[in-house]
Amino acid sequence: MFRFERLDWSVAALAEAATAAFALLTIDGHDGEVGAGAALGLDGLVLAMSRWSLAHGAAMLCLDGRLDAFAAKEGADIDALIAGIANQIPQHLRPSGASTPSNAKQRDA
Repeated sequence: MFRFERLDWSVAALAEAATAAFALLTIDGHDGEVGAGAALGLDGLVLAMSRWSLAHGAAMLCLDGRLDAFAAKEGADIDALIAGIANQIPQHLRPSGASTPSNAKQRDA
């Protein structure tokens, strides 16, 4: 999401966070080990990059204030808009057993 070349990969916390984030993208997309060194195969790579693209696009719209602008124009709540976007993620891109944000709220209530 940020300029890759500007990140200081010698910072252990950054490297650990990146590995953990990539592992989330690869859930169900590989056999065995997760992380930057995991062998994904083409199908696993497609799955991980699709998830990353969706998350990156929504995050950039949010950071740029575009989601807020559209929500305000329509009189919509920004949290409801973000939850709605998350609910639109195709089922085949969701990790096995993952619930939608609306299901998670109902389950936690």
